[in-house]
Amino acid sequence: SPVLSMFRVSGHVPSVLRVRDFRRFLIAVSLSQIGTQGTLVAILYHVYQLSGSLIEVGLVGAGRASGILLLTPLGGHMADRYRRLRVLQVSQGVSLVASAVLAVTSLLGTVGVPLIIAMTALNSAAATFENPNRKAIVPALVPPRETVQAFAITNVSSDVGTLVGPVLSGLIIG
Repeated sequence: SPVLSMFRVSGHVPSVLRVRDFRRFLIAVSLSQIGTQGTLVAILYHVYQLSGSLIEVGLVGAGRASGILLLTPLGGHMADRYRRLRVLQVSQGVSLVASAVLAVTSLLGTVGVPLIIAMTALNSAAATFENPNRKAIVPALVPPRETVQAFAITNVSSDVGTLVGPVLSGLIIG
């Protein structure tokens, strides 16, 4: 596995990475974070290219923040009350639809800044339901004695994705 080989260089493989389901989860979370952060950079660049307005770029950030600020408590509540896998599937589906709308309208040349703001807000709203559910799944993937290590590695991988995503996006936009 690529994840295990990365740690073999140092001679120490954290025991939690020997758990196949956790490794798969970690890879998925890492790639998702890279994609999410890279997409945000591309969206901000796209808005600036469309409008030439830094105010409108800022409105995208405000749209993104609105979903997070308004729905985070509800996302945590749903993580405790409903089937986690189903909540994850629905939130990923909503995110997929929002991203597809942006992709299609961009390719057709019909996208506008208000639509980008709305779809960015919808994507962040979906993330407020996904994040607590994703975190709640970790203990089910690893033995109890490895939960702390699993959370630590997951957090580091998310941080790496936050750094790598924008860099890759910048290189692609270029």
